[in-house]
Amino acid sequence: MSTNTLYYLAVGGTGALSVEPLLALCAAGLGPARLAVMLIDADAANPAVARARELTRQYALVREAFGNPEQGFFRTALIRTAPAESVWSPLGSGSTDDVGQVTLERFTERQRMTGDCADAATLLDLLFSPGQQKEPLREGFRGNPSIGSILMHGIRESEFFRQFMSSARGDTSAAFFVAGSIFGGTGASALPVLAKVLAAEGIQRAALGAALVTPYYSLEEPGQGERQDGRLKPNSEVFLRNTAAALPTYVRGHSEYGALYVIGDDQSLPRPRPLYSAGGAGQKNDPHVVELYAALAALDFAQRPHEPGAPTRVRYSTVAGQQPTWSDLPLGTEERRDLQAFLVAANFFLQYFGPTRSGAEQQAIIDELRSQAWVHEIALAPEFVRTQSAALDALGRYFGSVWGYLRAVSENYVPVRLVTFEGASGRAIRTPDEYARSGGDNPETEFRLPPVDKCLAGFAPRQKPKRLGIFGKGGEDQLASLAEIFSWYNRARVPKGAGLPGLLRYMEAGTRLFVTEWYATT
Repeated sequence: MSTNTLYYLAVGGTGALSVEPLLALCAAGLGPARLAVMLIDADAANPAVARARELTRQYALVREAFGNPEQGFFRTALIRTAPAESVWSPLGSGSTDDVGQVTLERFTERQRMTGDCADAATLLDLLFSPGQQKEPLREGFRGNPSIGSILMHGIRESEFFRQFMSSARGDTSAAFFVAGSIFGGTGASALPVLAKVLAAEGIQRAALGAALVTPYYSLEEPGQGERQDGRLKPNSEVFLRNTAAALPTYVRGHSEYGALYVIGDDQSLPRPRPLYSAGGAGQKNDPHVVELYAALAALDFAQRPHEPGAPTRVRYSTVAGQQPTWSDLPLGTEERRDLQAFLVAANFFLQYFGPTRSGAEQQAIIDELRSQAWVHEIALAPEFVRTQSAALDALGRYFGSVWGYLRAVSENYVPVRLVTFEGASGRAIRTPDEYARSGGDNPETEFRLPPVDKCLAGFAPRQKPKRLGIFGKGGEDQLASLAEIFSWYNRARVPKGAGLPGLLRYMEAGTRLFVTEWYATT
């Protein structure tokens, strides 16, 4: 049975970081019909959680503004987007003061373990040091999954989980996917618990998958202030040891998951993240390729048939070189072309329409669009640039986020070579504040987009098709102006009278023609 609804449980920082590429893949038209993104993290101040929530909001706004498309770009509908439905913390949902004071000692009611319960206190003391028992948990479990596993069991009694299961039980074509690391704190504590909790609610093993992310970064030594604050610190020296201890939980016949995708990167492991933070708002991290592969794993799982009674399967994908590129993505030929068209379309939109537009820029675009046949075919007056500016702004914000992600993931320890920034256009895009590259000693506040006709990595432009009659001043291997892209729009087939939603359809169909005819593999 194919998946209609994918419930994606993003656990901890790694899980939250995987939401961004997952949404981008869905925006490109590669996702299921419906997607529910649910973030599980004790660290409410984690910038990755905040960014995932904001991008979910931006994506939903684009769909609403452009008529909730059922095919093509943004065809995946988002469900359960309200905060109470999409975010859960094992620390509870009380006041900030109450949540900030949660410790393992308080959660287990250590002070009441007297008399007949004294043996419980002894066991607690044997399993957890005084520092672990007294550690404030408002910034997560700080690399201590044993603490988190106790608190994670609280999800089954939460209102969040009851509403989630009430919705999921009625969807016979639903699949469930959990993504997180197995070497840190939150992910390592939640992955085994979530499998057992969902299985206890009747979710079949075949419909439950997971991305197990193994170590892919290390941490610098904390600064003097953090060294002296007396709190627990995540220690990357034990990441591999934690992984070795955790893997038997999943691979020796005890797993409730029907499919496991094991993802890691040994090239980045020795390299510390540029900004050290044990948790909280200072935990800014640039996106990494393993988070992209976690998102791809979820889509792969959703597309596969789920056979009841089948044993747990472990899946993997190898990367040919040290820098993953198009051929390394576990996608079919047509899916890759869809993603290429989406990335080029986003670049073109940002350069032609802009993230926002001044009055003079609006009028210049309107004047140029008056001569474009595709605009009139969908009964869209060129003045839509002014009258529908809010919708265009929403699309521009999301496209800007996509290219901000591409910039950062292309320049991490293991660069992802899907796009290239070797050339520079005149359009600058803001660097996301949530990324490490926006802070530190030499912060990058913005970057320039690459030229639309030379932005895909591993490709070289073809000569312009002579039958189009578009010979530009820049030569045969370069566009003379951005408006030349509309020559491909005018050849695309889109239903007449589609209005503003037709703009997305033309962006998909026209850009796909452009990418197919303009780019050639080198």
